[in-house]
This record gives sequence, C-alpha cells and structure tokens, in this order.
Amino acid sequence: MSDLRLRPSRHPRPLPGVWDRGEAFAHLMRRKLFNLAAALSLLLTVAVCVLWVRSYWTADVAGFWSRTGVPISDTIWSSTGYVSLRHWEPPANSKVQVLSRGWFYGSQSSAADDNSRFLGQGDADRLVPVSYYNFTWPTRGGPFDGVRERVLLVPYWFLLAVTGTLPIVHFLSRRRRRRAARAAAGLCPACGYDLRATPDRCPECGTLTNPAPAK
Repeated sequence: MSDLRLRPSRHPRPLPGVWDRGEAFAHLMRRKLFNLAAALSLLLTVAVCVLWVRSYWTADVAGFWSRTGVPISDTIWSSTGYVSLRHWEPPANSKVQVLSRGWFYGSQSSAADDNSRFLGQGDADRLVPVSYYNFTWPTRGGPFDGVRERVLLVPYWFLLAVTGTLPIVHFLSRRRRRRAARAAAGLCPACGYDLRATPDRCPECGTLTNPAPAK
C-alpha cells in the first residue's frame, strides 16, 4: 500500500463556475474598462444634448487658421441642430485677409451661419444621415472668389444616438446582473425583499419569482 500513487487526470479541466486568478483579474479589468467607457460616453451624451439645444440660438465655431501664406482654415461649427467640419482653402492669388492666425473660438447668432443651408447643395455625397460637400465658390468679384470649401455635416440626433448607446447597454447589463445576484441570494429580483418565507411571490411588491407554467 505504501507504493500506491494517484495518477493525475489525463485531461484536467477546471471546475465549472470556478475561475483562476488570471481569469478573475481579466474579468475585473474588462468590467472596469466597460464602466469607464460608459461613464465617458454618458458625459459626451450630456454635452451633445446641451450643445444641441444651444445650437438653435447660438452658432459656435472653433478652429485653426494657417500661420503663413493664404489663410486656410479647419473649423468645427455647431449651429441649428447640426455639427459641421469645414476645410476652407482660398486660391493662391486670393486677397482674403484675417485678423489673426492660429487657434480661435467665436460665437454668433445661429441665423448668421445656418449649418442647414448646406442641405440645399445638390453636389453632395450622402451616407444617411451624414453628408459631405466639396465645392468651389463661383467668381463674382467678391473676396471669396475661387475659395474651395469641403464640409462634413452631421445632425445632432445622430451623435446623440451614437453616444447614448453605450450608457443604455451599461444600464441594462447592470440591471440584469443585479436581478441575477438577488435571485441567487434568495431575494426578490425586483425590490430585494427577503423571500425565504415566501419563495413564490414577493409580499412587498407582488413579483412572481416562480410563475406557474401556462396551460
């Protein structure tokens, strides 16, 4: 009997529902990263809502004028329910002048720069609901003669749908996990009431925990 030895399993497998330390750490990090991404997305959603409402009264612009040569600008505009990214490039012989070069920010009435005016342009590439415009100002003896303008136009409702998706998924996932944890602990999944005395129905909120199958 002293020579009896146990032979290890030929195909060892972990016990179901039991994680090793590495798997537990990876799961925790995924959960934390998901929570962080959802929180940042929620902040962006709130910012989009605020700017969306503001855009119907005030047009905001931020951008950069090239420091040398003809004034070329790359700007982002918020106005009348849209966000637009614009690249503005005059021809080499342009007489357009700007007060200052480099980074800038400004605001004015939304009626003075209505983003929706681009919707009337016929030469647009559209990937609903995003539109891209690439046109050159006609020569009419004005300061903008020959200026090439490229515009990417995005409605605020589309940005809200993009930024708001992750917080909604996070809320539903958290709610599902909370209900599952309550059920495993013998609590009502809806209100958390102790169901040890009444396992079939919650006496606090009336939730059926083990509904009878339909006949």
